[in-house]
Amino acid sequence: MRRRIQMPVLVALFCLFFGTGAWATDVTIVSEGASRQEAINNAMRMAIEQVLGTYVESKTNVKDFMLLSDNVTTASAGIVANYDILGEGKDPIEGKYKIKTKVTVDDRKLKNALQAYMNDPRAKKVFQETKFSQRRIVVVYSTESKSDLPLDSRPVKTLMALIEDRLVGHGFRVFLPDQLIRIRGRAALDIKDDKTARALATQENADAVVIVSFDAHKRGTDEGFGKLNANVLLKSYDLSTGELFCNISSPDNATVGGGGFEEAMTRIVQGVGPKSADDLTAKIVERFSSVRQNFVYLIFRNMPVKHQDKVEDFMEEMKWKYKTVKQSHDYLELEVLTDADMNTIRRQVRKSFEKAGLAYEPVDTLAQRITFDRESGK
Repeated sequence: MRRRIQMPVLVALFCLFFGTGAWATDVTIVSEGASRQEAINNAMRMAIEQVLGTYVESKTNVKDFMLLSDNVTTASAGIVANYDILGEGKDPIEGKYKIKTKVTVDDRKLKNALQAYMNDPRAKKVFQETKFSQRRIVVVYSTESKSDLPLDSRPVKTLMALIEDRLVGHGFRVFLPDQLIRIRGRAALDIKDDKTARALATQENADAVVIVSFDAHKRGTDEGFGKLNANVLLKSYDLSTGELFCNISSPDNATVGGGGFEEAMTRIVQGVGPKSADDLTAKIVERFSSVRQNFVYLIFRNMPVKHQDKVEDFMEEMKWKYKTVKQSHDYLELEVLTDADMNTIRRQVRKSFEKAGLAYEPVDTLAQRITFDRESGK
C-alpha cells in the first residue's frame, strides 16, 4: 500500500534532513508494473517516498503517513539522479513486470521540489488544516455566579454553536460539554472555576481548554420594561504550559420587552457572539500556528533537596537549558528547553536516576508534562 507523509512533518524534514550535508541517497527498490517502464517509474516514486518515510519514522513520533503531494512524487525525473536495474523479469502467472533497482535520490532537488510545493497557497492551506486536525480543544461552560445562564438555555447553546463552528472550520478537534458529559458524567457540568476546567481538559489530553461564561443582570425601568446588562466571557489556556493566552470580555445590553428575558439574551449573543468567537479562534490559530520553542515540564515529587541538586546536575550534563518553576523541600518543577521528544526525555532522565542510584520513576505524562515520583517502599 502506498504510504503518504503527513504534511506537518515537512518543515522539520527541511531543517533536519536536508541540513545534514548528505546530498544523495541510494535506495534499493523492488517494484512492479503492467509494463517495464511502469515498473521503473514506480521504483523511482517508491524510492523518493522511502527516503522521506524512513527519515520521518526514525526522527519523529509520526504514526500515520498521508498527504504527500503528487506534485512531489511525480517529479521523479528531476529528483532521481540515477538508477541501475539489478534484476528484472515478467511474472508468468500475473503477467506483471518486476524489477529490482538501485535508485539514487538527489536530496537537493527533493528539497527544492518540497519547498516549491509548500510555497503553493493551496499546499499551505492543506498544511495548516492538517496541522490543526491534530489539536484537541475542549470547550466547557462555567457557572461561577448565580447570574450565569444555565448551559441548556437557548442563548448559551447559540454561543457554544458559534464557537464550535469557528474552531471546526479551522480543522480543530472540538469537544463540547455534551460529549464530555457522556465521558465524565456530572464532572463536566460542575465547572465553577478555571482550575477545575483545566483539570477536566487535561484528562482528555487536550491541547487547550476554552472556558465560556455568560452572565446577565436585569433591572426595571420607569416605563415597565426591563434593562438587561450581559457579558460574554471567553478564556483559553494552553495546557502544555498552563498559560492563559486568551481573555475576551464582550459586554452588551438590551431591553426586555414582550419577547422576554431569553429572547433578549439571544439577541445579545447574536450581536456580540460572532465577533467574540472569531477573536477567540484567531487567538487559538495564532497560538498553534506560531513556531514556538519546545518546552517540557519535568515534575519531581517526594524528592528531598539533596536529590534535587543531583537533578540539576543532570540537566547540566545533558546540556539542556532549563529554569526552575517551583521548588520546595520535597518538590521540584523544571521548565526544560530541548528538541528531544517526550519519550527520549523520559528515558534519559530515568537512566540518569538509575546510574545515580535514585529510586524515582515516571508516573504520569500529560501534554508537555512528565511527572516523576519516588518508587514505593524506597
